Amino acid sequence: MPIVKDYRRYLPSDVYGVISSGAGVAWIEDDVCAAVLGGAVLYHPRTGDIKEVFGNIAGPEKVSALAVSPKYDTLAMGMQGGSIVLWSLTQKAEIVALSGHRSEVNVLRYIEDGTELLSGSNDGDIVLWDVISESGVVRLTGHSGPITDLVYLRQNRLILSGSKDQLVKVWDIEGQHCIQTIVGHRAEVHSLAVNEESTRLYVGSATSHIAAWAIADASDEMAQDEHAQKAEGVPVAFIPLGDISRSARGNAKSLNISPDGSMMICQSTDKGCDVYTLRSEEDIKKRLLRRTKRLREKKIKNNESDDIEEVKQKLDDEICSVGVLRFSSKIRAISFCTTSTTKGTSRIAGVLANNTLETHTVQVVNKRELQSDKILSLHLEGHRTPIRSICISKEDNLILTTSNSGAKVWDCEKRKCIRSLEALNSVCGLFVPGNRHAIVGTTTGALFVFDVSSGVLLEEIEAHTATVWSLDLTPDNNGFMSGSADKTVKFWEFEIAKGDGTHVSCSNVKTLKMSDDVMCVKYSPDQRLIAISLIDTTVKVFFADTLKFFLSLYGHKLPVTCMDISSDSTLIATGSADKNVKIWGLDFGDCHKSFFAHQDAVTSVKFCGKTHYLFSTGKDKLVKQWDCDVFQQIVTLEGHLAEVSGAAITSNGAKLITISQDRSIRYWERSDEILNLEEEREIEREAQYNKDQMEREAMEARAKSKKNQEQDADLPGRRTVETLKAADLLVESIELAEIEETKGPDDAPNPILLAYGGISATAYVLRCLNKITSSELEESLLVLPFAYVVKLFKFLENWIKTGESVERCTRCLHLLLRIHMKQLVTNEVMLSVLDTLRTELPQQLAKIKDVVGVNLAGLRFLQMEAHTQGIETFEEAEQRATTVLAKKRKLIK
Repeated sequence: MPIVKDYRRYLPSDVYGVISSGAGVAWIEDDVCAAVLGGAVLYHPRTGDIKEVFGNIAGPEKVSALAVSPKYDTLAMGMQGGSIVLWSLTQKAEIVALSGHRSEVNVLRYIEDGTELLSGSNDGDIVLWDVISESGVVRLTGHSGPITDLVYLRQNRLILSGSKDQLVKVWDIEGQHCIQTIVGHRAEVHSLAVNEESTRLYVGSATSHIAAWAIADASDEMAQDEHAQKAEGVPVAFIPLGDISRSARGNAKSLNISPDGSMMICQSTDKGCDVYTLRSEEDIKKRLLRRTKRLREKKIKNNESDDIEEVKQKLDDEICSVGVLRFSSKIRAISFCTTSTTKGTSRIAGVLANNTLETHTVQVVNKRELQSDKILSLHLEGHRTPIRSICISKEDNLILTTSNSGAKVWDCEKRKCIRSLEALNSVCGLFVPGNRHAIVGTTTGALFVFDVSSGVLLEEIEAHTATVWSLDLTPDNNGFMSGSADKTVKFWEFEIAKGDGTHVSCSNVKTLKMSDDVMCVKYSPDQRLIAISLIDTTVKVFFADTLKFFLSLYGHKLPVTCMDISSDSTLIATGSADKNVKIWGLDFGDCHKSFFAHQDAVTSVKFCGKTHYLFSTGKDKLVKQWDCDVFQQIVTLEGHLAEVSGAAITSNGAKLITISQDRSIRYWERSDEILNLEEEREIEREAQYNKDQMEREAMEARAKSKKNQEQDADLPGRRTVETLKAADLLVESIELAEIEETKGPDDAPNPILLAYGGISATAYVLRCLNKITSSELEESLLVLPFAYVVKLFKFLENWIKTGESVERCTRCLHLLLRIHMKQLVTNEVMLSVLDTLRTELPQQLAKIKDVVGVNLAGLRFLQMEAHTQGIETFEEAEQRATTVLAKKRKLIK
């Protein structure tokens, strides 16, 4: 019998280094909330301190859209995979995950005081969600391109949607269909905005202009304009007013109107945002009167009649460009603060492409001049460009990361950046023993020596004439070697710098010339051998003391980008751009095993402590663990949202630290949980099935939309592994109940029923039905076979008669009747069941309605009693405290 190894699972413990992933930003009262990887972080707008974390930042899916409810009690996060996570800001916990879209969610909008939520995604669908019941209402299909923006017209309960198909569609929520399409845009529509009175629509696109439309009642005189776009039976008409020019380059990614309605800002893909002032009705009238007066004075001066025609209102009278708000880098998302109190002054938060969060105060002075002040620029807690390499100190307490924007030193315990090193175009680095100094290699070939405690550059050494790709410390800690693209490997020894003698320097003692560019260098732990990988796809092994050639390892089809040697100096692992990881013996140079490790280039390989377990990272966003003794994969670690560019592991192998192009640093800690390899393979198969299922559904949806172009509404749910499991559990419970019905009084009940306290089989079926989440109920019932639907109806009849879970039973009846109406009415067995439900259901619902009515009346009475006694509610006390605080701040200013 073979020996079975016990493998410990590595679990994600922390992630840091990302200030904002650029997917969205929103204000929660006076604080800024920014999307960070798989969650969101709440920052103080002036100090930049982290106040709260929402969601699972270390999760495998990236947040692609954010929305805050009007009452600031719920945060909606749209994910890259198509799901939507609702997070309670009061309970500080996840409420539910809604599954409806088949691709990345682009936009989220709360409507009707936060009771309903609109979402649009890359699949071209719009889904209306009921936040209270935590379920989908309807899926609106009609756009042939990704949805880019959504706005809501409250007066007529209409939705306006913009898409990359160059169309703006008008949807009726009550009728659940498209009632009008606004055409005439010459490029992809990227953003929409409607003023507070819902009389103006602004459309941003890929052109250098913003299209302005008037929204008027279909019966108004303005709607009779020959250029007006209106449809029969539609209560509103859209009249083109003209175009507003933009000075910032790139697409108009978003249009935001300030809470007081006096300002509009247009975000572009560049560093600048165009700012416009929106004049009020009173200002427009004054402007028209002044123009009329000037015309009259001009006619009098020219000895003409002072009778003039009525001056017509133009687009320039309503909106005026006041300047461009500049950010330090390209903008990804912006948002107005909704609690700004000063008229004409607004606070704006923006997340940038270089991992930076900025807040600005914007004010229009002298009616046409833009005045802005930068309040916060949060960038020190992360790299501004993708991280290229990572190095961990011998004591496992410090981390050094490098990028094009510089290098940073991190504290492993506090998980914070303690020092930023000004080393532009840095590629690799290492700590000098003692951790007081760090050496960084750059693309220019220079080596920078830094003081870690102060971050000061102590010395610049012209080491190579081309990029320094790799540095490796000698096992005896007396020096290091460097490999460069100038085809040389240089060996260095540490020494005290000449002159002040207060810092460490290094001197070149030996140089080894190679035939090609050097990609990576590595010492064996016993310091007997050195391995050098070249751009010609080979790895050369030399004796460390004499530099005599020992072995040549060849077999990779593309250059070896990384390598590592086991602690006993018997194995060397090499990773290549050909996606393979090879395990070699250092005694004879034979290849023990070749793994097709990743779907893209391998970026790093690291042996774990004093074992032959190996971690590999790749550009496919994955981290994999291998057993190099039995040559099998142990586990795949998912979590990074971009290419994984490197890894480091502590000396005892308890912690794995990985870096990525998404600028994140992730910690993985070894737990006491034992891995079951068969279960891991099963989980991987389920994940692959889920992915294939989403692709299949997306193809079916596209084919269906082409076939039924007139159909605008569809079911909002999406089939997932969870919905299939829920349907299987429901089927198994019904089968168990049937078996229990055939048993006699002396037969032993099923052990499952005994495990739940000896409940009845009918109660167990109801328990399984209630266990299905509200968002997954529709799809779970949709995949239920019709034979089990008939059986389920009999259970529903009994539950409604006894008044058990009437609300859930009513919803199930509604869904099943919509899906199987034709089959049910033609089934003779079901006629009596349907007739019983027709009489019993209204009575049970009336009872529930009476209970709710009594409770509401009691609550209103208690509220009145509290007011008469002068008792404040929590909301009133909080509002009073906020008002007092605002007055204090005003006095301080």
